[in-house]
Amino acid sequence: MRKIYFLFMMVFAFTGLTMAQTMENFESLKMNIMLGGAEDQSSFQVVPNPDPSGVNPSAYVVKFVRDKDGVMWDGFYATLANSVDLSVNKYVHVKVWKPRVSPVMFKLEGAVNTEIAPTNPQSLVNEWEDLVFDFSALEGLYSKIVFTPDRLESIALTDDAIIYFDDFLINNDPNPISVPQQTFNVDMSAAGLASGDRVFISGALGGVYGTWNEPGKNANNEMFDTDGDGIYSATLNLPDGLTAFKFFKGTGWGGGDTAPGGDRTISIAGTMDITYKFGSDGLVSETHTENVVMENFESLKMNIMTGGAEDLSKFTVVPNPDKSSYNLSDYVVEFLRDKDGVVWGGFYATLDTPVDFTTNKYVHVKVWKTRMSPVKFKIERADGNIELASMNEQTVTDGWQDMVFDFSATTATGLYSKIVFMPDSKDPVGLTEDMTMYFDDLILNNDPSPMGPPEQVINVDMTGSGLTSGSQVWLSGALGGIYGQWNEPGKNENNEMTDADGDGIYSITLGLPDGLVAFKFFWGMGWANGDNAIPDRTYTVNGSSEVNFKWGIPGYSVTSVKQIEGTSFGVYPNPTNGLVTVQSSDMKGLTVRNILGSTLKTLKFQAVSSKQIDLSDLKSGIYFISVETSNGIHTSKLIKK
Repeated sequence: MRKIYFLFMMVFAFTGLTMAQTMENFESLKMNIMLGGAEDQSSFQVVPNPDPSGVNPSAYVVKFVRDKDGVMWDGFYATLANSVDLSVNKYVHVKVWKPRVSPVMFKLEGAVNTEIAPTNPQSLVNEWEDLVFDFSALEGLYSKIVFTPDRLESIALTDDAIIYFDDFLINNDPNPISVPQQTFNVDMSAAGLASGDRVFISGALGGVYGTWNEPGKNANNEMFDTDGDGIYSATLNLPDGLTAFKFFKGTGWGGGDTAPGGDRTISIAGTMDITYKFGSDGLVSETHTENVVMENFESLKMNIMTGGAEDLSKFTVVPNPDKSSYNLSDYVVEFLRDKDGVVWGGFYATLDTPVDFTTNKYVHVKVWKTRMSPVKFKIERADGNIELASMNEQTVTDGWQDMVFDFSATTATGLYSKIVFMPDSKDPVGLTEDMTMYFDDLILNNDPSPMGPPEQVINVDMTGSGLTSGSQVWLSGALGGIYGQWNEPGKNENNEMTDADGDGIYSITLGLPDGLVAFKFFWGMGWANGDNAIPDRTYTVNGSSEVNFKWGIPGYSVTSVKQIEGTSFGVYPNPTNGLVTVQSSDMKGLTVRNILGSTLKTLKFQAVSSKQIDLSDLKSGIYFISVETSNGIHTSKLIKK
């Protein structure tokens, strides 16, 4: 959710010769809840904003159920995907909505651990309020945060309390954020505007401005030239996030802004003043307070496609109702499919970051449905639209299935930023009752095979750790699922690591959802023998991978990123000084590329299972080795010392 957009974050996986692109995975910051014991049932959940007004018109916020049997420090801690730099920005802002006035505390952990109260104590109840935390005494990078939104020493609750919070951002402005307003200006001097013509803005704006309301039909969307300089303006109140729109002269759709790029897009970030020129691409000018968003809990803006007033279909981001091996995600989209809906019911959206179909040709979407029906995906651009049904028919009901859309035989190439998804294109619709279905993880890669269950192999070289004979080795962290949240070493058998061949490298195979995880290695029972030379380690999980660590040393290397089921692939030693052995079944070719994608070496040979190559002529750095097999192309990262 960028400005840094979390929930719309790009995740990269190596498949074929390119990077897979995650168009959307509907996830958000992994909040590790702090509780007071078994009786404390406090919880966090991302939910639709119950009060999109005032300083917070956001679509999604966090709901905190504050258990009456909780403790004063109930809250969460988290590791940010991107560290914040306190050398540049000093003020953390958090929006809160609370039913009572109570202290709120925010903590940054790093070189120095500092917890403070806001400079403006909470003064509102049952309304959104922006609280500001002054960290001007600190410098440098921080990536761990702790938030406790209701810090009364005596909880004094007879019933559970519901608290909401949103928009963790940092800037250099000590003033609380006021109601955000965006002034859109458009220079109409070259538009051929006739006398008496009115000017309108229309787009996927939402709220009182509607979704692509016809120009002239919504008074909220009219623009005015109050000083007669030919520049028309409208002041809107939009939530943060990517917005698609166009300018129009006159009423109806005929006078649209035919700028070369088609629909205009802008990432809304609080209060802004932005100027365009009719018929010309790009911004003329922009002014706004520079915010770095740590998290705003938003996701892709889905513009629902419905069949009229009687069609009450809707989309909502919800907790995954079936966290099975094929989809471990925390959050997915629930699609309430109205029985009076239309065949083409679904959504269209403008992506924050366009996806590139030049090499990657296969779109993947996970679906969970109660009936069999066709699934369709469409990409749109000014030079043409391409719509496809999935290449694999749906075969599963009441379970997750990865649907694949094959654009390899189409004209799709280059960048696309507009997508359309129709998860239930049965004709006729044929429903007697509303139906609930789910979907998740819109991904573009170059693999035509449906994605299987993700699997991560974590290895740690325990040389120099002081490991005593007979001691066990454990992994613990903010892992979730059966691996727990910082379970004490020795208390969860799922977290034990083993050394099967006695080489001092301990391994564990996990099944984690995509996203950033924080963890440490430990030997022996309890917390005494942790990998304390290192702060919490972090790794961004993206499907299946094998990752190598060394006790007491920062960083890691990736042995392989396993994108295709049933194929083993290894590169060793990694890191290397020169000679490298590549192992994979039925290898027919091998390519070495640098981090920019340039080809450095290409080898072709008869099918072999092992090949040694000499990379001593390459400079120190990161490279990628791809092997061609009968089961597809596999790629691994290699570090040259």
